[in-house]
Amino acid sequence: MFTIVIIVIIINVIIIIVIIVLIVIIIVIIIIIIIIIIIIIIIIIIIIIIIIIIIIIIIIIIIIIIIIIIIIIIIIIIIIIIISSSSSSSSIIIIIIIIIVIIIIIIIIFFPCDSYNK
Repeated sequence: MFTIVIIVIIINVIIIIVIIVLIVIIIVIIIIIIIIIIIIIIIIIIIIIIIIIIIIIIIIIIIIIIIIIIIIIIIIIIIIIIISSSSSSSSIIIIIIIIIVIIIIIIIIFFPCDSYNK
């Protein structure tokens, strides 16, 4: 009788231990799955942010290139008009002045001072 009671107790203890181990394993698996999902979401967000930044940089570069091309075309047109409409000595002085003014404008557009950004 006593041995049967001991065997039943041992079997009960083994069953409880197995159940506890299974519960712990399930919890660990769930935690690992949650961590993997979180990591995947973070990676996707980072990739999206990088793509957005790259697109913004490309747009800014394209805008700067367009502005530079427009400024160069304006300079060429002004120089052609001046050369065709005035005498050679005065036209050179005017061209130099215009070029200096355009350079100053470019500097102001592309390198604004700190107070301008605040």
